[in-house]
Amino acid sequence: QMGLILHDADYEIEGTLPVSKSIALTSNKQIVNDIKLGEGPKKFRFSMGYAGWGKGQLEKEIEKGDWLLIPANNKFIFSIPDIDKWQVAATQFGIDISNLGGSAGIA
Repeated sequence: QMGLILHDADYEIEGTLPVSKSIALTSNKQIVNDIKLGEGPKKFRFSMGYAGWGKGQLEKEIEKGDWLLIPANNKFIFSIPDIDKWQVAATQFGIDISNLGGSAGIA
């Protein structure tokens, strides 16, 4: 399994990639030990697994409007409870998710 840690950009080791001025991504195993020792990033999100796209696939999906994008935001990523993230993100697009159904149908 591949582990990815999205974290504040104040922490950096070999292999850390910037996401924005204040957010970075690291998959180096050293970060886990640094977090355990209190020497890692203060704010972080740990994820396991990997989803990949073919060359240019994600860019094409974005161009087609398959994705709704919001700017990288520390508060959204690290402070908003997971259960509320979907609602907060949808609200930024003027979408009230209480109007969405929870099941799919056949037209």
